[in-house]
Amino acid sequence: MRVASALFLVPLTWLLAPGPAAGQACSGGPSDPNITGASGSVTVSGGSCVYVSPTGAVSGRVRSAGTYTVTNDGSISNASNYGVLDTTHDTTVLNRGTITTRFGVDVRNRSSVTNSGSITTTRHAIRARNDATIWNSGVINAARHGILANQDAAVTNTGSLSAGFHGIRVLDRGVVNSRGSINAGRYGIYLRNQGQLTSSGSISSGWDGIRARDGATLWNTARVTSGRRGIYLRDDGTLTNEGTIRSTWRGLEMRDDNVVVNRGDVVSSTQQGIYGRWRNTVINRGGVRGTIGIDFSRGHNTLINSGRIVGTGGTAIRFTAAPTTSPCRPAPRSAATSAVASTRTTSSCRGAVAMAETSCSSSPWSGGATEPGHSAVRRRSPARSSSRAAFSRWTEAWAPPLSRWARAAPSPAAARSFRTWTCAEPSPRGPWAGSALSPSRAT
Repeated sequence: MRVASALFLVPLTWLLAPGPAAGQACSGGPSDPNITGASGSVTVSGGSCVYVSPTGAVSGRVRSAGTYTVTNDGSISNASNYGVLDTTHDTTVLNRGTITTRFGVDVRNRSSVTNSGSITTTRHAIRARNDATIWNSGVINAARHGILANQDAAVTNTGSLSAGFHGIRVLDRGVVNSRGSINAGRYGIYLRNQGQLTSSGSISSGWDGIRARDGATLWNTARVTSGRRGIYLRDDGTLTNEGTIRSTWRGLEMRDDNVVVNRGDVVSSTQQGIYGRWRNTVINRGGVRGTIGIDFSRGHNTLINSGRIVGTGGTAIRFTAAPTTSPCRPAPRSAATSAVASTRTTSSCRGAVAMAETSCSSSPWSGGATEPGHSAVRRRSPARSSSRAAFSRWTEAWAPPLSRWARAAPSPAAARSFRTWTCAEPSPRGPWAGSALSPSRAT
């Protein structure tokens, strides 16, 4: 089983800001200008340095062709075009002043951008091609995208970033470390194709707080709030959450072969706390809350729970078998030692046993799962008269380890007071077998 873990090292060059110290000029001349007053657009080639001093004010763009270091301690303004534009590669941009433009900084391959000042744009603030290094410790306000990068970019945000669309978007194999704040109209952070993220600041978004796909590795200790999904993880991703994820729709959604370890809190105010489809594994050691706490809609999912799961709408945990499975048949008793039965999805839980079967109506079944050091969980068949609606709503939550399992359960009144244990029938009968452990200890 894969468990997300990552160590992100900050290159020393990120800590040593390039460019002249404040007040220090370049060598001067057409190729290495030192701008100390008002100036129009600046286009340079054949040199290595452009410096805008604290008294310098460029009304236009700074455009370089070649290996340049562009340092701004003054102001660059351009309502219709770029602030700093690199037309070749290997450019270093250091902004300690202000940039107020349509497009902020646009650099090519193997370039770096460090912002400790402010960048305000009506489009994107920083855009980089391949192999870029970007560090923001200042303020970015972008009407569209905050930071855009293509392949193999390293992005660090320790400042404040606000964007009307995406806060940070890195397309392929990017490494993002966000310890500051991100406020985005759509996605706070968007990663694709083996991206890596460490987030310990705050992320607020109108759509998805964090969206990642294609082999992403995420470590979140931040507070993530969103208008749709707190985190959306797809296709072979791993997530370790030790922060707080809150959304008005789904707290966490995952699809296709993901592993999630939750030690924090995942909360949805209107939908599922955690929702998964197709071969996902959730190890919950924290708290999950939603109208349905954890909802696996289809396809061989696994839950290992030693935390608290609350379904405010009446169902704490729900498993739904894939629609392509064969009609329900009784599982053999030996299935108690198997993690997944052939006609349904089961769960293996350390701190709470959780099982729901929604593909069968009245067919008898049995089975369960085991874990080293824990007893097998055996379940008896439901009554033949059980309705499909009642059968599909059964969930259980108990707290092992126990030396043996009994067929007794708390009274219906006690069950109702136990927020992580719900069933659709008025009395505790049907497809379950629980322990004699009291509900109060199971919370």
